[in-house]
Amino acid sequence: KKIYWVHGSIEEFSNTWRENRFRQYFSDATKIVSISNKTEKSILDLYPNQKDKMIRIYNGYKFNEIIEKSKERISENIPKNSICSIGRIEEQKGSDRTLELLRILHEKGYKYHMYFIGSGKLEKSLKVKVKECGLTEYVHFLGYQHNPYKYLKYMKCLVSMSKQEGFPGVYVEALSLNVPFVSTDVGGVEELSQNGKFGKIIYNDEQAVEEIIGYVEKTQECNKEIKEFLKKLSLEKQVQEFKKLLES
Repeated sequence: KKIYWVHGSIEEFSNTWRENRFRQYFSDATKIVSISNKTEKSILDLYPNQKDKMIRIYNGYKFNEIIEKSKERISENIPKNSICSIGRIEEQKGSDRTLELLRILHEKGYKYHMYFIGSGKLEKSLKVKVKECGLTEYVHFLGYQHNPYKYLKYMKCLVSMSKQEGFPGVYVEALSLNVPFVSTDVGGVEELSQNGKFGKIIYNDEQAVEEIIGYVEKTQECNKEIKEFLKKLSLEKQVQEFKKLLES
């Protein structure tokens, strides 16, 4: 058996050497595993004749472990009107656009706090821009955190302006702590949003600002639907699907 497990959308392979290379791989495959609707669509757009080989297996997560780690105490006092971004601070992740959203929010009179959890190439230049915009008091760079959940649980929403993702695990982790997300239309976000119930998909800065305000200004309630939905994203579920695949 030859199983190809595709962890991201591959539309950028079109008309490149990778398109021919993957055509060879997939033609020899027994099964092709995708991790999201967007990933599967990107594969079938390029290789429609591989439809019968496609199978979906979502990434699995240890939710009990995430919740337990979120209970760790922190020394910082997180203001109640806080939002965050988690991941590498770089152009591909849209970190510069995320900061721009905060600038627009403050311009509109919404003095929210932004926490960047992670590090990367744009960190230095973003810190300079923060000073230029007079946002030093409101933007916090926490660097890489082995346990981001102890901060994440205090946030009103997770913000991501990323250009591309496979299946963004940090969104899943946020939902497990009852924190919704505002995100660009990247891989996996369609399933996780559930038509806007658990997160909002945005297509421009104005829409992103509007959705962030919506989350910050309303009181968060424990969403029982999220817990039920996340069951299919548990590590146990992924193991079951993997075993089924190998035994088929």
